[in-house]
Amino acid sequence: MLPSRSLSSCVSDPPRSMAPASAAARGAFREPQDAPGESDGRNGGAPQESVALTFVGSSFVSEQWSRAMGRRPLLSRGEEIDLTRRARTGEAEARERLIEANLKLVVSIANRYRGNGVPMEDLIQEGNLGLITAVDKFDPDHGCRFSTYAVLWIEGQVRRRLTNLRRCIHLPLQVAGDLRRLDRATDELTQKLGQTPTAKELAEAMGMPLRHVEQLLALPPDPVSLDERIDADLEMFLGDLLEDPAAESPDDCAVRSEAVHDLFECLRALPERYQTVLRLRYGLDGGGERTLAEVAQQLNITRQRVRQIQMSALERVRSLELPSPCSGGPAQSGPALPAATQQAEA
Repeated sequence: MLPSRSLSSCVSDPPRSMAPASAAARGAFREPQDAPGESDGRNGGAPQESVALTFVGSSFVSEQWSRAMGRRPLLSRGEEIDLTRRARTGEAEARERLIEANLKLVVSIANRYRGNGVPMEDLIQEGNLGLITAVDKFDPDHGCRFSTYAVLWIEGQVRRRLTNLRRCIHLPLQVAGDLRRLDRATDELTQKLGQTPTAKELAEAMGMPLRHVEQLLALPPDPVSLDERIDADLEMFLGDLLEDPAAESPDDCAVRSEAVHDLFECLRALPERYQTVLRLRYGLDGGGERTLAEVAQQLNITRQRVRQIQMSALERVRSLELPSPCSGGPAQSGPALPAATQQAEA
């Protein structure tokens, strides 16, 4: 048999990672068998053992849980009052029985919020936390049924979970609720008026002060993840469509490639010593730019002689004529050398 955990531990400490379910263990929630000689509290025997929920796979099966909870009878008004008062005195058994009797209410409320991008098991877990809070805060002397009171806490906890997961920037629950109302009102008025409504029209439709609506409209939109999938079939993400501002455009790449080609064509037209000086001075050999002293030491000549050779080589490069890239076009002057050329000449 798969290991089981009691309800209280399941609610307060939900498992985060579990092995996949086997075919023989697809019943996600099962009531444990009574031990020999035990009977439930309804038959006058020992108190009923708490329902143990077995977690299988990575998600809850709410239908199976609903069936398991449906076999537990609803509490009468008198039983609610009795269990609540006993729970407030610290009796854990009464508190747990009151929680178990209303677990089906949690599933019912969680189903209303299904399809919002949050797994069903997370919604149920949050609803369980709201149910526990309601049990601890419920006062039967106020005259309302426990389920009526618990709905507020369960829904509030579930909505809080949805709000926190939907937005990267945390907002108070009241503001998040107003934003949802604003979105609905905007959609309705846009369809009705045929244009985007103004802040004044939204304020009148929502029954809110104009200043509050303007503050809501001024809130920054929620950031969008670059990893958001936009095409499931093509495995395409939003980041794939954004241009890299630092990337070189195809036109610039083509111009640069042509300029480099022309530059080396010019170098090949120079004497070998001139080529060597220009390659070393401007790093055209891939080794980085060298100073006059470094070139002079490598060629075993003076710095002044290196400068003279460099200036003569540059003059020859500028005087060279290259064939036009367009067939039959006029000849072009030599290509522009690296930006450091002017600094070197100075």
